[in-house]
Amino acid sequence: MNTRDERLRQFFGGSFHQDWDAEGAASWQDVIKHYAATVPRPLVVGIRNDLEEWLNESANDESQNLPPSFGCDYDPRSDGFTERQWVSQIVAELDRLLQN
Repeated sequence: MNTRDERLRQFFGGSFHQDWDAEGAASWQDVIKHYAATVPRPLVVGIRNDLEEWLNESANDESQNLPPSFGCDYDPRSDGFTERQWVSQIVAELDRLLQN
């Protein structure tokens, strides 16, 4: 696993673990807001860039899924997204939060 993928594993595994919705978050957007509010800005920018890089690299991946090694326990299909679409939404939400 490369350094970027390790950072993404820590992000997804730490933010979207099996109890993410039992820790006060009502939505994935709440998780992202909490992340952006509690993590130093340079790290938030770094994760945002890592997510965008992963999207660009995996654009031709027919599965549209995050690698299992990322440890994400959230299923975006419940919100009508493929995993790639959801990651794009995370990038957009981080962009919005970083503008404030």
